[in-house]
Amino acid sequence: MKVCFPVMENEGLESRVFGHFGSAPQFVVVDTVTNEMTAINNSDQVHEHGACNPVAGLGGYEVDAIVALFRADELPEYMPGHTCGGHDGSHGCSH
Repeated sequence: MKVCFPVMENEGLESRVFGHFGSAPQFVVVDTVTNEMTAINNSDQVHEHGACNPVAGLGGYEVDAIVALFRADELPEYMPGHTCGGHDGSHGCSH
Protein backbone atom coordinates (compact mmCIF):
# COMPACT_ATOMS: atom_id res chain seq x y z
CA MET A 1 0.00 0.00 0.00
CA LYS A 2 1.32 3.46 -0.92
CA VAL A 3 0.51 5.98 1.81
CA CYS A 4 0.89 9.70 1.07
CA PHE A 5 1.73 12.40 3.62
CA PRO A 6 1.61 16.15 2.82
CA VAL A 7 4.83 17.75 4.14
CA MET A 8 6.56 21.13 4.28
CA GLU A 9 9.87 19.59 3.20
CA ASN A 10 11.22 16.11 2.64
CA GLU A 11 12.95 14.91 5.79
CA GLY A 12 12.18 11.26 5.15
CA LEU A 13 10.23 9.54 7.88
CA GLU A 14 10.95 12.51 10.17
CA SER A 15 9.03 14.93 7.90
CA ARG A 16 6.42 17.07 9.64
CA VAL A 17 2.91 16.74 8.23
CA PHE A 18 1.63 19.93 6.57
CA GLY A 19 -1.81 21.16 7.67
CA HIS A 20 -3.44 21.63 4.25
CA PHE A 21 -2.98 18.87 1.69
CA GLY A 22 -3.61 20.94 -1.43
CA SER A 23 -1.09 23.64 -0.43
CA ALA A 24 1.66 21.35 0.87
CA PRO A 25 4.97 22.04 -0.88
CA GLN A 26 5.80 18.34 -1.08
CA PHE A 27 4.45 14.87 -0.43
CA VAL A 28 6.21 11.86 1.02
CA VAL A 29 4.86 8.51 -0.16
CA VAL A 30 5.74 5.39 1.81
CA ASP A 31 5.18 1.94 0.33
CA THR A 32 4.19 -0.23 3.29
CA VAL A 33 5.10 -3.43 1.41
CA THR A 34 8.61 -2.53 0.19
CA ASN A 35 9.39 0.21 2.78
CA GLU A 36 10.47 2.46 -0.10
CA MET A 37 9.90 6.19 0.24
CA THR A 38 9.31 8.65 -2.60
CA ALA A 39 9.28 12.46 -2.39
CA ILE A 40 7.00 14.34 -4.78
CA ASN A 41 6.88 18.10 -5.36
CA ASN A 42 3.31 19.43 -5.32
CA SER A 43 2.58 20.22 -8.98
CA ASP A 44 -0.68 22.01 -8.02
CA GLN A 45 0.49 24.01 -5.00
CA VAL A 46 -0.53 27.35 -6.49
CA HIS A 47 -4.23 27.12 -7.26
CA GLU A 48 -7.18 29.45 -7.01
CA HIS A 49 -8.61 29.45 -3.49
CA GLY A 50 -11.63 27.18 -3.39
CA ALA A 51 -10.53 25.24 -6.44
CA CYS A 52 -7.98 22.80 -5.07
CA ASN A 53 -7.98 19.27 -6.36
CA PRO A 54 -5.98 17.35 -3.75
CA VAL A 55 -4.97 14.53 -6.05
CA ALA A 56 -3.80 16.84 -8.87
CA GLY A 57 -0.78 17.84 -6.78
CA LEU A 58 0.57 14.30 -7.01
CA GLY A 59 1.30 14.78 -10.72
CA GLY A 60 -0.18 11.44 -11.75
CA TYR A 61 1.58 9.42 -9.06
CA GLU A 62 -0.86 6.81 -7.74
CA VAL A 63 -1.34 6.34 -4.01
CA ASP A 64 -3.67 4.14 -1.99
CA ALA A 65 -4.16 6.42 1.01
CA ILE A 66 -3.60 10.03 2.05
CA VAL A 67 -2.76 10.56 5.71
CA ALA A 68 -2.59 13.61 7.99
CA LEU A 69 -4.12 12.72 11.35
CA PHE A 70 -2.81 9.17 11.73
CA ARG A 71 -1.05 9.53 15.07
CA ALA A 72 -4.01 11.34 16.61
CA ASP A 73 -6.30 8.48 15.52
CA GLU A 74 -8.62 11.05 13.92
CA LEU A 75 -8.55 9.98 10.29
CA PRO A 76 -11.77 10.76 8.44
CA GLU A 77 -12.42 8.65 5.35
CA TYR A 78 -11.58 10.62 2.21
CA MET A 79 -13.79 9.93 -0.78
CA PRO A 80 -12.87 11.06 -4.34
CA GLY A 81 -15.68 13.66 -4.37
CA HIS A 82 -14.31 15.48 -1.32
CA THR A 83 -12.50 18.21 -3.19
CA CYS A 84 -12.89 21.83 -2.22
CA GLY A 85 -15.97 23.46 -3.73
CA GLY A 86 -15.33 26.89 -2.27
CA HIS A 87 -15.50 28.78 0.96
CA ASP A 88 -18.74 30.70 0.64
CA GLY A 89 -19.76 30.46 4.29
CA SER A 90 -21.12 26.94 4.19
CA HIS A 91 -17.60 25.49 3.78
CA GLY A 92 -18.66 22.08 2.54
CA CYS A 93 -15.19 20.86 1.65
CA SER A 94 -13.23 18.20 3.50
CA HIS A 95 -9.89 19.87 4.09
